[in-house]
Amino acid sequence: MESFKKIGANVLFQGFGRLITAGASLLVTILVAQTFGPASLGDLTKVLSFVALFYLVADFGFNAIIVKDACSEEERTSFYLSNLFSLRIFVSILLVILVFLITLVLPFNLEKNTGFSPQVKIGIIAASFTILAQAILTSSNALFQLRMRYDRSTVALFFGSLATVFLTFVFLNYAFFSWPKALLPIIVAYIAGGAISSFLAVSFVKNQLSDFGLKFNFDFWLGLLKRTWPIGLTLVFNLIYFRVDMFILALVRSSTEVGLYSLSYKIFDLSLVFPIFLINASYPTMVESSTKGLKELVEFSKKIFGILLVVSTLALAFIFALAPQVITIIGGEGFGGSAISLRILVLGLPVFYLTSLLMWLLIVFEKQKTLIIIYSSGAVLNIVLNLIFIPKFGYLAAATTTGISELFILLASSVIVLGHFKKT
Repeated sequence: MESFKKIGANVLFQGFGRLITAGASLLVTILVAQTFGPASLGDLTKVLSFVALFYLVADFGFNAIIVKDACSEEERTSFYLSNLFSLRIFVSILLVILVFLITLVLPFNLEKNTGFSPQVKIGIIAASFTILAQAILTSSNALFQLRMRYDRSTVALFFGSLATVFLTFVFLNYAFFSWPKALLPIIVAYIAGGAISSFLAVSFVKNQLSDFGLKFNFDFWLGLLKRTWPIGLTLVFNLIYFRVDMFILALVRSSTEVGLYSLSYKIFDLSLVFPIFLINASYPTMVESSTKGLKELVEFSKKIFGILLVVSTLALAFIFALAPQVITIIGGEGFGGSAISLRILVLGLPVFYLTSLLMWLLIVFEKQKTLIIIYSSGAVLNIVLNLIFIPKFGYLAAATTTGISELFILLASSVIVLGHFKKT
């Protein structure tokens, strides 16, 4: 019972943090959409979605291994966190350079308004610096997850998000930018917000770990990379099939379609936060349960499964019914087409919720290489379906293929997890 109280408290703190960041993102979306229309939101989405492809590369699943090791060797927590920070910062710098090089060759068709315009490319290069801030926040969350102190993360996110919204509001209302000249100031607002959040997060880490500081133990880095590459590749493949539809859509369809799909996907993405929070808060208990025996892990997992199923079904019914009204409130009359794609996306909510549990159970079972096979297959399936159907059917095809790919991953993961549980 005590573990569920702690899990519940940290789910709430994560929920507050996500509501803050999602709320900030939503406010920026409303400001841009209602001021400049779908095409402008499409350009902003191209920038943020492209850079987001590199967030999980910087993550690479390091937290899962660090938290697991620190649970059994708490006296080495400072050593683990210090090296985790330094490794992620090093990787992030390399990724910023890589983003710059890739951006130089991104295509753009002026007549069809497809691809990545010069203004969008400049925005991508500027936004790449948020990779570093995201890496610092993610590293800090390893300690917050271990100590079950997600309240610290929430405070850091609050002030960073507040800065982003405030600066965006000032830029759009008092600087009188037209589009696309307003794109770069909005990206600057995101950079400033990320810098503030990461600074506060590091301050909280230092308060909890008196001997914390950047350490460069290359043997430890290499060992961590050897252990995490299956998880890292899994997360990368997971991100590919979450984001590749937006990338393909940007290449072959107009910025207006990208904007329509972006608005629906932003709301859908917000509905996916609950399983992330629940599993993040539950993971240390899952690890602890597995050490006591498979039967105890099964019982704990059943409870989490039930919670996910009930919440996802309620969320599906609520969002499906109110999709047109929600879209109109957020985007205005010009975003009517987003309601259809939102309804298609939320049909897969139960699938997405349950898949999150199965993924982390496979990590507990040390089935990281199996995860690579499952998620790489899902990514390939998603890419193929998107390449076939997006050029013909646009953003509605992107919404449909997202659910189909996740269903494939759920079925494949279920076979492995159930096979392991049958040993009880």
